[in-house]
Amino acid sequence: KLTEKILKDIYPCIDRVANGLEVLKKINNESYDIILLDIQIPIVNGYEVCLQLKSNSKTSDIPIIFITGKNDETDIQKAFEAGGNDYLTKPVRVTELLERIKLQLKIKEYINIIKNQNIELIEKEKKYRLINDNIIDVIWVTDLNLKNLYVSPSIKKFQGYDVEEFLNLNQQESLTEESFIKAKETIEGYLIQYQKGEITKDMIACTLELQYYRKDGSIVWGELTATPFFDFEGNI
Repeated sequence: KLTEKILKDIYPCIDRVANGLEVLKKINNESYDIILLDIQIPIVNGYEVCLQLKSNSKTSDIPIIFITGKNDETDIQKAFEAGGNDYLTKPVRVTELLERIKLQLKIKEYINIIKNQNIELIEKEKKYRLINDNIIDVIWVTDLNLKNLYVSPSIKKFQGYDVEEFLNLNQQESLTEESFIKAKETIEGYLIQYQKGEITKDMIACTLELQYYRKDGSIVWGELTATPFFDFEGNI
């Protein structure tokens, strides 16, 4: 009651319950930002309540601060092992309580931001993979030594290779000799011009018509558009 009285002015929406079982019932029906939990409570003790909340994906992110008269090292260790986020012993200093609550709410806010960013990344990854798996054009990445680092699944239709097979090839095995020399000299020429400052990032791209070997030994024409990746310092 005293804790509730202290907090009401700052956090008006507070629910107080009489035992551990009521905590578990309440949490199933409503959403909470933080839980202040004693250890010695009737029916279901604080450790067990904390364990159940932290093992439930719906409630595992809710920060739990233990506020209790038990201040033995073993009690504190058990509280953290149960999943508690913080631990205060009675009598609680008002300033310390408010600061601990503020800290846990801030941490929870940061965790939510990170989770939302991860969800966005996963969704973007799904869209990318959907496009990548269904695109007709072949997309591939090589390093500056023309070693294959990545290729889209569409390589199978174009040259007859599976992705892993193609990644184990070098460009000389993929292109006819004439086309390899043409591509290598053209790209190297652009790189030299860029390093000398003769062309800008926007200009360092080329389109070439080249002959490619298929897995069965036949030759197929393809149009290559090559553009470089840059790091934050402008290096290719």
